[in-house]
Amino acid sequence: KKARFAPRSIMSKKSHQYLDSELEVYPFAGVNDYVQRCTERNLYVGGGDWIQDGCPYDGNQCGVGLMLDSDLEYGESYPCATFASPALCKNSKAGCKFQVVNVEVWTLTPCSSLSAAVSLESHKSFVASNSVTG
Repeated sequence: KKARFAPRSIMSKKSHQYLDSELEVYPFAGVNDYVQRCTERNLYVGGGDWIQDGCPYDGNQCGVGLMLDSDLEYGESYPCATFASPALCKNSKAGCKFQVVNVEVWTLTPCSSLSAAVSLESHKSFVASNSVTG
């Protein structure tokens, strides 16, 4: 993977788009149910103990895959059992704290195709607009 951290001023627009198109995916590993948690102070994605064979990343046994503070200003990332992922940091696979520069939000859906997602949203919209409130 190429580094995404080169200053934008020295990168061409095409180079920047290429780097943004490279995506590392860590699917749900099924070892726990710590997928998401939100409190008044933090948003968490992933976590928990590495139950079998320990953590394969620099010996850490547990950690939050991604934590963002309530202001979306600072975050932390550590190796995560939920997604069997390393820390999402440039310099350390053992974990790190960082300042947030940009947040990209994706939605999670139970649908396996775009047409199924559109149908589900249409159904929800119909129910919401035709429900009787008391």
